[in-house]
Amino acid sequence: MTQQFENFVNAALDKSLSSDVTLPTANDIPVFTGIGRQVTGKTTTELGIATTTDVSDVLVDANEYTDAAITKVWKDQGNYDVSVTGSWPTSANTVGAVPIKAGFLWVVVNAGTGTTLTGSVVVSNGDTLRALIDDAGNNAAHWGANEANLGYTPENQSNKSADFSTKNHTKFPSTQAVDENYVSVNSQSLTAPQKTQVKSNIGLSDTDGLGEGSTNKYFTEARAVASVLTGYVVAAVNAVVAATDTVSVAIGKLQKQITDLSGSFRYSVNPQIGTTYTVQGSDVNQYGNVIIKCTNGSAIAVTLPNPNALTPPASVGDSFNILQGGAGGITISGTVTGAAATAEIYTTLTLVAETSTTWLSVGG
Repeated sequence: MTQQFENFVNAALDKSLSSDVTLPTANDIPVFTGIGRQVTGKTTTELGIATTTDVSDVLVDANEYTDAAITKVWKDQGNYDVSVTGSWPTSANTVGAVPIKAGFLWVVVNAGTGTTLTGSVVVSNGDTLRALIDDAGNNAAHWGANEANLGYTPENQSNKSADFSTKNHTKFPSTQAVDENYVSVNSQSLTAPQKTQVKSNIGLSDTDGLGEGSTNKYFTEARAVASVLTGYVVAAVNAVVAATDTVSVAIGKLQKQITDLSGSFRYSVNPQIGTTYTVQGSDVNQYGNVIIKCTNGSAIAVTLPNPNALTPPASVGDSFNILQGGAGGITISGTVTGAAATAEIYTTLTLVAETSTTWLSVGG
């Protein structure tokens, strides 16, 4: 049903085509002329309507403007497999194989326990590689590597350390390693490598790094020279210094030897006034410093036991002297090679133990 206004227009206005009415043609858009129900054809340009081509051109222009205006923007380029070449990304690794722009980002994959890229940069799984300049090349200075620490390696037998003797950053410490390196008042003895490691850890490879205390002093040459011989006594008997002797005991033995040796350079006289005498072990020694002086006016008989029959026994090379000090001559009875009697007063014979059973007479 037509409306009242519409009826008026249709009745009042001429419905015939006027001279200025253009019929729609191909690709025109029908438009009411405002005269009754008549229409005319208008183009999209005449109507100011944008087409898909116009929109596409605008988008291209906008994209070019944006690219020119924005010089650096982080743009995800996906994952980068570092196991393939060990080099930094190239344009072939970009989305669309376009030239690399500053800000392009890649996420590292297949790095294993760590992969070294050109320039000695070590990366791990999950790390981010970022181009710092346009057209970045295979140069570490062109790139930034951000560590993500996303890698995880579960503990197993092959990556477990049983001791701390060798430092590393790839192995898990086992309970054995922790126990062996735990030092307390009642701790077990450390092995040589463990002791070396402990000293290295605290910076004490030698005593130069540890100052002495007020009571326990370092043993220095000066202190050794100035040490007091506390407990020193001269040895009671002449004895050889032993490897087990303390310093003070050894010096005591040496002093005894020196004392005895100094006395050996003095002769001692054993006076005999009788007509008989038997040589004693005390008359014979290694120094030959005993003189048996016989002064009886009658003949004197001296008995000389073999060297090994004396008490103590004489050693080969030990000796003694016998002097005729009076008118009575001396005759020696024993196993003697050489003169066994004195010829006149003040004649002296020296008897030397030539063997363990014989004597050698010298002088006379």
